[in-house]
Amino acid sequence: IYTLSLHDALPISSLTRDTHAAGSAYLTNASTFEEVVFDLEVPRSAELLADHVVVGSPVLSATAVLAHVVEAAVAAFPLDVSGVRVESVTWLKPLRAGADGVSARLRFEPDGSALGQKFEVRAPDASVVFATGRVQAAEALTEVVDVAATREECRARVAAEEIYAAYERRGMEYGPTLRGLSEVCAGAEVAVADVVMPYAGALSKAGRWAAAWDAGLQSVIAFELADATEEPVARVPFHVESVEMAVGAQPPVVTKRSEERRVGKECRS
Repeated sequence: IYTLSLHDALPISSLTRDTHAAGSAYLTNASTFEEVVFDLEVPRSAELLADHVVVGSPVLSATAVLAHVVEAAVAAFPLDVSGVRVESVTWLKPLRAGADGVSARLRFEPDGSALGQKFEVRAPDASVVFATGRVQAAEALTEVVDVAATREECRARVAAEEIYAAYERRGMEYGPTLRGLSEVCAGAEVAVADVVMPYAGALSKAGRWAAAWDAGLQSVIAFELADATEEPVARVPFHVESVEMAVGAQPPVVTKRSEERRVGKECRS
């Protein structure tokens, strides 16, 4: 079990509000007067699925689910503040691709606060709940990370080739668009991941966010590789306490970006 502290900067203010959330290729606003809902349809051929295979099956990554929740929330609600925070996200069941891909419905409801909404990701017929959590407007980020100081705590460098080979031994195959790690510098409790995304142009806006965040989660394996304690079992994230996004800063899709990556909670699949 790990604890993730992941901070990214996203251009929230650049998103538009229309029938297709923020121009998303996969989200459609299906809201009524009674409820706020979005339909998520990701075809099997989409890079987000084709490049994320777990034990032989394409699966919509946990970060892709989270990124589409954020995109839908920004499209549906007035979030004219400094940022967005997603809290207490729990993935209850993986979204495995069927013959046509992945279909899900994102549903929002007030949580009793002025700026917050609870969300639920479920099957279109509501028979299965895939994920739950909370999203709210954030006035400011709660923590500022000193990347240079964090990097000084590192004691081992792990190359991307070693990392992705280790994931393949676990039955997890990442295609080109989701191979965002260049190198991870691992310390006793923290890691700094250098993220390079040359294929980001093939992804939607939410897909680019998901790829950047997924690279952060992928970096947690560096702790096991650095300590020679690797276990060849597939692991998928099941809970993230919080993710914070700042308005008006540079987006996560950059040529090279170093960020602090405290280890994120995972469980064996």
